[in-house]
Amino acid sequence: MAGPPPPYAPGGSRPFGGWAPPAVPKWQTRTGTAMGAVMWLWIFYRAKNDLPHMLGWEKPWDHHAHGGDHEGGH
Repeated sequence: MAGPPPPYAPGGSRPFGGWAPPAVPKWQTRTGTAMGAVMWLWIFYRAKNDLPHMLGWEKPWDHHAHGGDHEGGH
């Protein structure tokens, strides 16, 4: 099925019908990359802290936030 493009294809055989995407300034590319990195670091940080609890891997007695002695007669 090789051959010339059909006559109704705009732009002939040029990629995307001859349309070229606009140039993006370097600062926008770098800012987007930095914001994406911060987003993924935040997601990994929250997953490290919350995922075991959400999946039920931790039991309530694994947390000793009260800081007290278990023998204290509570």
